[in-house]
Amino acid sequence: MSIRPVTPSSTIGSSHSGVDSAEPSGTDPAGTATHPTPAVQGLEPVLRALVITCSDSVSQGTAKDGSGPLVIESLAQLGFHAEGTLLPDERGQISAAIRGAV
Repeated sequence: MSIRPVTPSSTIGSSHSGVDSAEPSGTDPAGTATHPTPAVQGLEPVLRALVITCSDSVSQGTAKDGSGPLVIESLAQLGFHAEGTLLPDERGQISAAIRGAV
């Protein structure tokens, strides 16, 4: 479980697995969400999640984040590669983190 502070200049979700998709993600003709198939035989798709904890006191180190680590652990138990980040309760930073994660 990893939690890292984020500054406005940092990029979230910019890592690349190095595996290109054999097909694009999107929806099939019935409107069902589809997921890319790994181009390398034998590799399973990785479920990824970013948990964003928004709190002035937690991001300043004056309080402990009790919820973020629990959510990360729960997602990990469900098979997700989950990471967390701490942000102050600032709209611009939160928006940037969400945009960077998707």
